[in-house]
Amino acid sequence: MNKNIWIGAIVKQIIFVLYSVLLMFFSATFNKVLANKILYDDIASGYTNCSITNYGTYSNVTLSIGFNSAYGTSMKSRGVVFYSYSASGMQQNTKALAVYYNGMPANDITVRDNFVIYSSEMSNSGWNEQGYNNANIYVKVPNTILDVWPGIAIQAANVGGKETVLHNGGAVYIERGKNTCNLIADPSVPPEPDINISVTVPDWNLGEIKPGSQNIHLVSASQQLCLKYTDSSIANKTFVINATAQNGVNNGYYQMTNLQDKSQAISYLLVLIGSGRKRVYWPNSFNLGLNLDAGGSSCFTPFFEINTPKNIRPGIYSDVLTINIVTKA
Repeated sequence: MNKNIWIGAIVKQIIFVLYSVLLMFFSATFNKVLANKILYDDIASGYTNCSITNYGTYSNVTLSIGFNSAYGTSMKSRGVVFYSYSASGMQQNTKALAVYYNGMPANDITVRDNFVIYSSEMSNSGWNEQGYNNANIYVKVPNTILDVWPGIAIQAANVGGKETVLHNGGAVYIERGKNTCNLIADPSVPPEPDINISVTVPDWNLGEIKPGSQNIHLVSASQQLCLKYTDSSIANKTFVINATAQNGVNNGYYQMTNLQDKSQAISYLLVLIGSGRKRVYWPNSFNLGLNLDAGGSSCFTPFFEINTPKNIRPGIYSDVLTINIVTKA
């Protein structure tokens, strides 16, 4: 009797358990080198109607700012402060592609150390309206900014000859994929981005398995398990990657069972081999964590350690793994 066993597919079934630790022609023509003194005051009633739309190479951000009356002040132009962020969430002074105030483009740009101020002192530009104004703001953001960190912040400002007054009620944070106005008191500290990890993995067919101990390493790129993400979402985080098995765990081993007779089982362990010394051991009984690779993806090749009883019944054996990914506290 032929004692060799054929192994069917270990069918993928992915479940994510993810925990977060928790914009048109550019007409601005003048970049200010000498910066005004920065002050803070209650110059706006708030931010509303926030939205963000992706157009491939850029995204349009729209919102409304309720500017308070500026009569009796030294204001020469309303201002829109633009904040962008590095992959680690640090403020940057990267410029937007264009900024409009009630349909009129900004033509003055002041680049500060950690943000950029857009304004226009041209007469009849609309930017110099001193009365209460619920202004419609449009910002064209290059997606190269949002690919690094998924959100930007906007803050109301009044620009004068010698001083610029920022709204003391904070800024509004607008994140890719979320048409919501998220008020943040301190724009230097953006909210942690949501963790968004996608997994690609084939059905693993181990072929013919013989009785006894056997190791099988599926090394081709087509057999890799790959995680894809944005660097900002995984920066400074450690992840625990585990898998639960349809057939359970027995004495620390997963079980591939016979499709015709569930009492017939083959024990196995699985090691996912990544770059450098990265290893994921399944079952991950001790919840060992690892840092994912920079560059938006981490890929692993599967290494199976198999123990097959000598008197096992011939047939097709399989198991189903459910992948769980959590951040390590």
